[in-house]
Amino acid sequence: MTLDTSRGRRSDRGRRVRHNRTVNTALRIVLLLWVVLYLVVACAPILNGHLLIGALTFVGGIVLFVPWVLGIVVLLGLIRMTNSPRR
Repeated sequence: MTLDTSRGRRSDRGRRVRHNRTVNTALRIVLLLWVVLYLVVACAPILNGHLLIGALTFVGGIVLFVPWVLGIVVLLGLIRMTNSPRR
């Protein structure tokens, strides 16, 4: 017969909080990369003077804009869900 002690439960909660904090930090980094890399890919050819490639990338950027915004919304939702609760 085993008994749960309060110390055991607190230890499990501490592990969950650390895990959530790690996941939250990783999601924030992914969100940063998601935003920055999209802008770099969309704007780099135009900034380098390649107008034809820039125009194709611009059209591709318009097509991929909706999935990019949806990705931002999903990542923000996951970041909010893994935030540690306020005390």
